[in-house]
Amino acid sequence: MQLSLKDTLREARSAQMHTCAGMVLGIRMAILGCRLVGISEPRVEKVLKVYVEMDRCFTDAVGFLTGCSLGKRSLQHIDYGKPAATFHNTASEMAYRIAVPPDLRAYMESEKNGPRYGSGSKADLQKLAYCELPDYMMFRSERVKINRELIATSEKAVTRELCRICREEINDRKGFFTEAGCMCKHCENPSNSYYTV
Repeated sequence: MQLSLKDTLREARSAQMHTCAGMVLGIRMAILGCRLVGISEPRVEKVLKVYVEMDRCFTDAVGFLTGCSLGKRSLQHIDYGKPAATFHNTASEMAYRIAVPPDLRAYMESEKNGPRYGSGSKADLQKLAYCELPDYMMFRSERVKINRELIATSEKAVTRELCRICREEINDRKGFFTEAGCMCKHCENPSNSYYTV
């Protein structure tokens, strides 16, 4: 099976997903990532793990095309805030990290009034450009090795600890370990947490 931008966008629309420029970017990235690691049918082969580095529409698109998800732990969010993802074929151990080059947005903005893209909203022009630009202009890719000691890749929790402060369970070595015991990220630094009590 050949992964296709056009077919995947049609599927996404029929699933009532938001099909913005970020979705096109994510689908294109996922198609390239699967090709680089030798996976032609990611939803069938079930040997793909993807590590996404930000939580925008492009992440939804990567999950949609590949069938990877947070719940199945085949999609993992590593919050670097970057438009990048690493595609890992667990059968062959081949992995490629793909990132959007910083000059892509500047390139599109410089071309937006040219005859190639015509006129329209910035979002529409960006989406059109993402559909048409070749991979070598949209992405930088490099072969990488996954650091398994830092990434929890099993289907079940590898470890379970109790936070010594709030007594909630912490899975997969995600806590802070001190001589006094384990603490969750919230209790270790409440001022840096996403919620307050």
